[in-house]
Amino acid sequence: MTKKVPQDNSISWDTIARMGKYLTVRRDNWIALGMGIPVLIYAIVALSTSVLSGLGGYIGIAVFGVLY
Repeated sequence: MTKKVPQDNSISWDTIARMGKYLTVRRDNWIALGMGIPVLIYAIVALSTSVLSGLGGYIGIAVFGVLY
């Protein structure tokens, strides 16, 4: 018996099962912290000081918004 190949470019259940084994809750939390803390620090510095005021600070926040 052969496996069915998805015709609509969807992700197969085997791929989802492999991803589920790799992405645990603990790893997900570390990824979220690793991505969120630098952005939070940048946003606090950009919004509370005049170091990143003006166009430069706005572009930096926009870039972080696009990436995350």
